[in-house]
Amino acid sequence: TTVTLLTPPLHCSTPEVYRAWDDMGGPAGDNGNDLEDAALLVEPELAGWRDRLSDHSGRRARLAGSGSTWFVEGAFPGDHMLVATATR
Repeated sequence: TTVTLLTPPLHCSTPEVYRAWDDMGGPAGDNGNDLEDAALLVEPELAGWRDRLSDHSGRRARLAGSGSTWFVEGAFPGDHMLVATATR
């Protein structure tokens, strides 16, 4: 499996993201990560980085954990992006 990771120069505090998630009533995300909306609330600038990777790859970027790294499946090298391949 090959993925492209984009790690913006932003920091998401995991405790703050979980607090926001709790305050939001524990919403379920529509992109495979229930914490995505809470992370965007804590760090709104993440949305621009998500859109940058989505536009660059033509795929919907997904947030890893509580942030701030975004990823898409496939190899799409570019600025601030790292292509990683995992083998079994």
